[in-house]
Amino acid sequence: MKTIVLLTHGNWGSSLIDDVKKHFGTKDELLSYSLNADTDHELLTQQIRQELVGKDNLIFISDLHGSTTYKISIRLGLALNGKAYTDLSLRLLLDVMSDSDEAHENIIDTFNQFKMEESTMEEIKFARVDHRLIHGQVITKWMKLVQANKIVIVDDTLGKDPFMADIYAMAAPAGVSVEIIDTQEIVKRLSGGQYRGDQLFLLFKNVSAVEKAVNNGLKLQQLQLGGVPYEQGRTKVISAVSLLKEEVDFLEALNNSGTEVIAQIVPEESSMSFGEIKKNFR
Repeated sequence: MKTIVLLTHGNWGSSLIDDVKKHFGTKDELLSYSLNADTDHELLTQQIRQELVGKDNLIFISDLHGSTTYKISIRLGLALNGKAYTDLSLRLLLDVMSDSDEAHENIIDTFNQFKMEESTMEEIKFARVDHRLIHGQVITKWMKLVQANKIVIVDDTLGKDPFMADIYAMAAPAGVSVEIIDTQEIVKRLSGGQYRGDQLFLLFKNVSAVEKAVNNGLKLQQLQLGGVPYEQGRTKVISAVSLLKEEVDFLEALNNSGTEVIAQIVPEESSMSFGEIKKNFR
């Protein structure tokens, strides 16, 4: 017996299951999970994972290629050793139930192939958004924890100002070099192996710089929000971090793609998950 899990925006997955049971019957276990406008994606993923632990022959079907449900199905498939398909339809569901020979694409295989081909960028040990960039708090606290040997400020304008470049270089602790490079060059250097053997501390002046770098191909395991100042139109989500709606939307997409997004000002404070960040954004 298979356990087939439908992940859909809204409740139409459960309606489809009701119709299949009524008109076709099934020996498989059919489950449905809904993603609504106010759903915390991380909590939903954790809930599904906990409820499915121990089940064999798991198959996930998401409703839309490239969507949040698609990404969640891949994460669950990888975590629970299942298969995943997308673009849910009655035909696809019936084929999966009947073990049809129809060649439907297992998106887990596609994802694994992509992961093999992409740069891991393992040199990045820490990535932080802080409008102050190099300052006492970063140097004395986070640098001790990260133990990086190179600070790389990723910004499209600062590198063009040699005076500021010298200021930031002088602010770094002894033995730590500083570079200021743009959002395209950082990807080229990482992909080209230029930082092989280094332990990098990436600093971004704002969320916009992160978005540009990510759009250029930068891969981050984690992004820490440490200093985004309040100004008109922004909403405070933690003492020193205020965000715009478009920034929250980008960070949500980044978090759902596999980059853990957190907010944390200093090490002695607890970090705030993206789910909490979104909840505080009102």
